[in-house]
Amino acid sequence: MLPLMPALVASVQPPSWETRKRAFDYDASKPLSFKETLTESRLKLSFTNLRGETVTALYQKPEGAGPFPCVALLHGLGGSKEQLFSLMAPELIKQGFAVIALDAALHGERKIEGKSPQAAFLQVVPDTVKDWRQALDWLGTRPEINKNRIGLLGYSMGAFQGSILMGVEPRFQAATLCVGGDPFVKFPGAALASPSNFIGHATPRPVYFANGTKDTTVTPAASKVLISAAKAPKVVNWIESGHILPADDVKKGLSWLALRLKLPTAADKYAVPEAAKLSFAPIEDADARVEKVSFTNASKEAVSGLYVRPKDGTGPFPLVLVLHGKGHSKERMLNTMKREFASRGIAAIALDAAGHGERKPNTDTEAIFTTTIKDYRQLLPDLLERPEINSEKVGLIGFSMGAMMGTILTAIDERIRVALPCVGGELDTLPETCRPALFAPYLTDRPIAFVNGHNDPTVPEASAKKLHSAVGTNPTIFWYDEADHTIPKPTLRLGTDWLVEKLK
Repeated sequence: MLPLMPALVASVQPPSWETRKRAFDYDASKPLSFKETLTESRLKLSFTNLRGETVTALYQKPEGAGPFPCVALLHGLGGSKEQLFSLMAPELIKQGFAVIALDAALHGERKIEGKSPQAAFLQVVPDTVKDWRQALDWLGTRPEINKNRIGLLGYSMGAFQGSILMGVEPRFQAATLCVGGDPFVKFPGAALASPSNFIGHATPRPVYFANGTKDTTVTPAASKVLISAAKAPKVVNWIESGHILPADDVKKGLSWLALRLKLPTAADKYAVPEAAKLSFAPIEDADARVEKVSFTNASKEAVSGLYVRPKDGTGPFPLVLVLHGKGHSKERMLNTMKREFASRGIAAIALDAAGHGERKPNTDTEAIFTTTIKDYRQLLPDLLERPEINSEKVGLIGFSMGAMMGTILTAIDERIRVALPCVGGELDTLPETCRPALFAPYLTDRPIAFVNGHNDPTVPEASAKKLHSAVGTNPTIFWYDEADHTIPKPTLRLGTDWLVEKLK
């Protein structure tokens, strides 16, 4: 059971984000002193934490040299490292994951006679978060660990800790949080144990929430406080259950996490840069509200785009990212954005791809893909903060080269919830890291449809089908028969009707 809190009366304003984040800072340059004991195939670890206490942990990796993705397991109140480890580690290891679990403060081997972890809950949570940050330092010394593929699964109290870790610890790339919530958000003195004070800073890393509709320990009301504080990308799964979720539902959350951590190593080329500050300048237009958007990207290059939204209304509108084809520009997309989206209550934005439009020439395919995908990832945080945008309803449409880039972008950035790649395919002429079929298998849990031509001379039907089949499910496909790389308007409308329906 979680500790009972007094009735909440007045809202308590949390400290600034910098103050909250700074509370979990530590001197990572100090030498780590870990004791490792091998028991069969497991390592039992212990180390001295920032408070001079001994922290105990379990670690196991698959056979082989790696590098392996890693899952951290965070147990609930009254549990221990062995509890989740015995339930989840064997299957994860079979699937090629390393696994690590700690005893939380005052739990497992860290119990202290006369000290109740329930009574000390508001201290146990932040203290254990700090312990996990030191444990990540140890993981960073392990040559078999892929440092870009570390995720966490937290259950109950572990979900509280996991929410904070996702806010303050960038080394975690994704999280599954089971039966977590926040009963403390308005409670004086609980700012550093209140997960909703941190979870919003997880974005753009994805979070999966699994909560019980009949949970009397972490009530649905407390769960909704945490879920509403999280920003996109997030997935919410409400289960007809109490605080003990059915095993199959926990496994579902674990499978979701595993898929994110198994992204191809090529995804590291597209790592999200620092968010850009966008500038907007109105452009006169009779059909929609059009603005030119500009920013400086991670390579210190000026990037410009067109941002189009409905003529009337204040939103919040769904948003579609529009990626143009090779040799084209953002201007080529303007009529499509107005006709297919703004006229139907949806905002849209198109950037000049690297080497196109107003940008300096570039013919290197890999550089064009890498830079353009990172540009879209860089603009999203500021754009999704705008009050007229619904940040949880973001889609993508891409044409030709833009379809191939868009498939990759959708796979690696879960803020994009639905995608419509048009006249794209798996072409042998693409560099290895730019092949959309490499990334397509990671789209299986989001809607994706394709528009392609049976007689397209630029992207042959066989190349299109190679991409379709790589998704691993049966995606929706809108075919046209004309011997052209340009989509007939009726076929394009079928595709955009599908996209609009998914976003509405």
